[in-house]
Amino acid sequence: MKTREIKVAEQLVNLTEDHWFNAAILARYLTDQPYYTVDRIIELLAQTINRYAARHNDELDTEDGIYNSGMTSEGLFLANELNKTLNELIKTYKWENIKLPADPDKFIRRLPKIEEQSYRHSWLHDKDTRDPVLMSHPFI
Repeated sequence: MKTREIKVAEQLVNLTEDHWFNAAILARYLTDQPYYTVDRIIELLAQTINRYAARHNDELDTEDGIYNSGMTSEGLFLANELNKTLNELIKTYKWENIKLPADPDKFIRRLPKIEEQSYRHSWLHDKDTRDPVLMSHPFI
């Protein structure tokens, strides 16, 4: 059985695939809602932007990306740029009513310091700026 969220997502995908879909009408209807609903919709948009930005980076930066083409769409490019701005806003302001994607810097700071001594998490807190070991290194 599908959750309500999956059912709504499928309906939205089917609707947007229609040639006559008008995003402005949907946006106008969604903005005329109470504050609580507006906050939930903004949460949805922020999570969507975050996921699309991850997909954009995966397709461009990884040889074995989702589509393995080294190309992306304008929508994914825009989502990546919006995600950069969103990350700066997450770091700058304290959000009380909206649950936004986690700040990566806060996530790293919350990792247990005890595990810092092990190799598993030590690279996250590493401030070493020395040159990496390359193939021309004398010990390789």
